[in-house]
Order: sequence, then C-alpha cells, then structure tokens
Amino acid sequence: MSLSRTKHPVKKISDDAKETANKAMESGKDKAANTYDEAKVKAKKASNVLSDKASGAKETVNKAVESGKYKAANAYNGAKENVKKASNVASEKASDVKETVSKGMEQGKGEVADAYDGATQKVKAMYASAKETISDETKTN
Repeated sequence: MSLSRTKHPVKKISDDAKETANKAMESGKDKAANTYDEAKVKAKKASNVLSDKASGAKETVNKAVESGKYKAANAYNGAKENVKKASNVASEKASDVKETVSKGMEQGKGEVADAYDGATQKVKAMYASAKETISDETKTN
C-alpha cells in the first residue's frame, strides 16, 4: 500500500467524523433551541396561570373586604338603632317615674296638710277639754 492511499481513507474518516460532529452539533443546537422554546412557552403558561390565580385571589380578598365593610356598617347602624330605642324607652320610663313621683308628692302634700290640720284640731280640742277640767282655783293661780 502506498502512503497516498492510506491518507485518503483517514481523511475521509476525518471528514466523515467532522460532518457527523457538525450534524450532531446542529441537532444538539436545534434540540436545545426547541427545549428552550418549549420551556419558555411552559413558563409563560405557568406565569399566566399564576397571574390568573393571583388576580382571582385579589378579587376574592376585595370582595371579602367590601363584604366586611358592609357588615361592619350594618352592625354599627343596627347598634345605633338599638341604642336609640333603648334611650327612648329609658326616657319614657324616666318621664313616667317623674310623673308618678310628682303625683305622689302632690298627694303626699295634701295628706301632710290634712294630717297637720287634723293634729291642730285635736290639740285645740284637747286644750279646750283640759281647760274645762281644771278648777277655778287653778285657773286663778
């Protein structure tokens, strides 16, 4: 065998190896690019899902806050109405008590005056009776 013949198959093997390596590199680049693109698409989908979930959670929280505000306002208004009713009832009861006490005092004043008049009359009668029973001698002394 001649030397030129042996170089030629080595060169062919080398060229074939180079071509195979180039094809493998291109294939690897394509696969890497495809994998990157797929990952990018999946990441975008995941980001959209997370964004939707976050938006849904935000909306749910906003609804809960609004509902809580209305419930608090309604509770306040209800309590305010109950206090107003209780105040009105207390005011009416106080007015009734004042009126009852006033009537009692008026009635008591009349009874006290009547008792005083009665006592005065009894004292006068007792004095007159006592005056009649004492002797003339005691009357002059």
